[in-house]
Amino acid sequence: MQDATTNKRIRMGQGLRVCLCFALVFVLFALLNSLSLDAQTRADPDTALPGSGETETPAPVTTEEPQDSPAPDTSEPPETDINETSGPDTTPDESPTPPPQGNDWGKYPSAMGSQEGAFRPGNILVASQMRILKAQTNARIRELSLAVGAQPYSLPQGWEGWFTQVLALYAVQNNCAEDFPYGVRLDQAKDISEFGSLYWDLTRIVTFEENGQPAVSIECKDIFWTARQLGFTNAQTEQFNRLLSKQNVDKVKALASQSIISVVDNGDWEQLLRSIPENLSGKRRAVLIAALSLRDKVSYFWAGKSTFNGWDIRWGNLYVVDREGDGSYGYARPFGMDCSGYITWVFVNAASSQKIVSSIGNGSSNQWTKSTSIAWADLRPGDLVFRQKPGDEGTNHVGIAVYLGEDGHWRIVQCGHSGKGVVLVPMEDGEFRYARRPAWYDD
Repeated sequence: MQDATTNKRIRMGQGLRVCLCFALVFVLFALLNSLSLDAQTRADPDTALPGSGETETPAPVTTEEPQDSPAPDTSEPPETDINETSGPDTTPDESPTPPPQGNDWGKYPSAMGSQEGAFRPGNILVASQMRILKAQTNARIRELSLAVGAQPYSLPQGWEGWFTQVLALYAVQNNCAEDFPYGVRLDQAKDISEFGSLYWDLTRIVTFEENGQPAVSIECKDIFWTARQLGFTNAQTEQFNRLLSKQNVDKVKALASQSIISVVDNGDWEQLLRSIPENLSGKRRAVLIAALSLRDKVSYFWAGKSTFNGWDIRWGNLYVVDREGDGSYGYARPFGMDCSGYITWVFVNAASSQKIVSSIGNGSSNQWTKSTSIAWADLRPGDLVFRQKPGDEGTNHVGIAVYLGEDGHWRIVQCGHSGKGVVLVPMEDGEFRYARRPAWYDD
């Protein structure tokens, strides 16, 4: 009996020891697992602990550009020009924003690898006359309305169609109907005058009574009757009819809406027109219209280039300055243009063609070689002014002459004066030392 009791106690002791061993093993396993999770958490703080309620796994870090970044620019890369500067003071007026750092940031798009968009054809002189004649027509309507006490009347939505008819009539009459409306030439001051006279010969503002009240309206002369009066041949009449399509009306409307002048408000537009001297050739006038349209609208960007027709959709967006030679290198800045990039863009928009780059040049050194030296006394609106010759020590700068002020100083439109963007300022003594005429001009 005692042996049985003793054996039972021995078995109970053995079972207790076994349980204690299992418990000890479990505690050790739990402790090791806890230490392992703690070490993993310290190594990757974004990893959620089990049971913490965090179910979303962070996206893997990537060094590729975001999907919404601009596509690489497939156009011809701009000429590298080390003789480029923002002006005497190349330090930006505002502190530049440094590019993001660390693997948790997406890569900022590079300025030189960004896409400027598809090139759209245009005709800045026709777009300008369209805006001028529309404003004149509205002004005459308001003036007559006030004179007779009529309710204000504005142009109907179909006015652009009427303008297209007058433009087509002028194009056929003056043998510039090919590639309508882009090929319509208003090369000389007399061309602009003749086109304006034709429009007002065919357009008049009249008064009439409506329900016993004075009213004002616009009347348009029959365009086909006018063509016959002008003595159009059968071939000219057929050509004229082809131009009067809805597609061409849409093209003419786009000339104004897509041209760079569309970003200029009415007040600035009037100031722009007053800044342009009279009796200029069409090419010089187009250059000054394009150049002044960007006044106070585009910032300076070291090595910034554009051959876009109209407003470049990249302007104002942050890009990293990725060309050495300026204190802004490596920093994110609102995208714009440097001084020679601005010159190239102006002539592209004046000519409505990217092919003009081969004539005007890309980069101040190239623009120097594609222009000829002139005396300061021969400087005319639209000519270029340079700070120094290519290869001289220091940084070069280039601008466009606009008009000679009453104070004896030329007004120069340029991008980068004292670190600013596109501005029209008096030429300071010694700021520019060389005057040159682009080869594109033929006057």
